Parts: sequence; structure tokens; C-alpha cells
Amino acid sequence: MSDFEEKRLASNAYNRAQASRYESLANQYQKAYDKKKAEIEKLESARKELSKQIQSYSEFRNTVSQYSTTISTDTFKGTRRDTFDKTLSKITTTMNTHQNEHEMNLAKLDAEIAKRKLELGDLGGAIGSAWNAVESFLAAIF
Repeated sequence: MSDFEEKRLASNAYNRAQASRYESLANQYQKAYDKKKAEIEKLESARKELSKQIQSYSEFRNTVSQYSTTISTDTFKGTRRDTFDKTLSKITTTMNTHQNEHEMNLAKLDAEIAKRKLELGDLGGAIGSAWNAVESFLAAIF
């Protein structure tokens, strides 16, 4: 076997090994990509559900806060009315606090989804690069 033939075989073996290595890497990235995508889908589902709950809670809070103006003062007055109004004010304040907390959680969820989508994009780029490397190494075999 000539020196050239030995170098060619060694080069081809190296290129096949590298192609195999990058193919394995691409497959690992693909698994991570699929896992991350599933996580994002779960987070988006949770976000949608939380958004519905916030809307429902907001409507309920608005209904409760209107009791003070919708209940007639003709038959409901005096200290009982004052106590009712104070209690209703406390309830409304507490409900506002709870809704604000849920809206902050929604914002955190949005931020986490955005972060994971960026990571997903990075993984997608890594997958493409790994497959390009596989193609390059396989193309170098002669």
C-alpha cells in the first residue's frame, strides 16, 4: 500500500469518526430541543389557564366592589351600612392584592417562556451546525 493510500485511508477514517461524533451530538441536541419544546408548551398552557383565571377573578372582584354602590342606602344605613362598607373596602383591597400577585406571576411566566424560547433557538442553531459538520466531514471522504 502506498504512502498516499495510507494517508487517504487514515483521513477517511478520521472523517467518518468525526461525522459520527457530530451526528451523535446533533441527536443529543435534538433530544434537548424536543424536551425544551415540551416544557415551553406546558408553560404556555399554564399561562393560558392562569390568564383565564385572572380574567374570571377580575370580573368577580368588579362585581364585589360594586356592591357598595348598587345596594340601596334607603333601607340599609347607619352603623350596619358603615360596617358593611368598611368590610367591603377591606375585601376589595385584599382582592386587588391577590389579583396583582397573580398578574406578577403571569409576568414571570411570560419571562420564563421567552427565556426558554431563546434557549430553544440556540439549540436549533446548534443542531444545524452539528448536521453541517456531519455533511462536511462526509463530503471530505475521498
